[in-house]
Amino acid sequence: DILHGGSTGDGKELGRGQRIGLLRSGQCQVHGQVLAAGGGEVERVDPSRLRGRMLFAADNPLDAKIVAHFLRESSISMVVVGSLEAGLQRLHEQFDIMLIDSRLPDGKGTELLTTARSQGTLTPTILVSADPAALATDPVWKLPGVRMLPKPFTQAQLLQDLGEVLLIESRDIPTAPA
Repeated sequence: DILHGGSTGDGKELGRGQRIGLLRSGQCQVHGQVLAAGGGEVERVDPSRLRGRMLFAADNPLDAKIVAHFLRESSISMVVVGSLEAGLQRLHEQFDIMLIDSRLPDGKGTELLTTARSQGTLTPTILVSADPAALATDPVWKLPGVRMLPKPFTQAQLLQDLGEVLLIESRDIPTAPA
């Protein structure tokens, strides 16, 4: 999601803070309505520019290995948890971004995200799902700083999403009051 004002490309103006999504096909989507189509190309992000601390909640250890491999040239340190409960126990820590699988062995990844937000944690979050359509009506999309990365994803797609959050959006995401 992009959280800034501007034009959708078809003349429809967006107000500051209105949530839009860019689909992997290059289409632009506002609250579920496809507005404009693009080329579908993934922008190249230099991994060496990416730095920070990331919580990765995933049920499959292989997913963690793949993401670690994709991030090998970055300066992102990754804390991996394999369950909802383990993720909940780490929410008190400072992270620059959270990557959360929608399905965890003991619950939904969206529960980890909503709990984080209810505790005042506004860390930008990327939800990962093999079935993004199943999450389309989830109220989690009303929360600030949330985006979707459909599985399977490539290294370029992951780096692009991380780059958009860590290099661009992080300047516009509000922080929790001290």
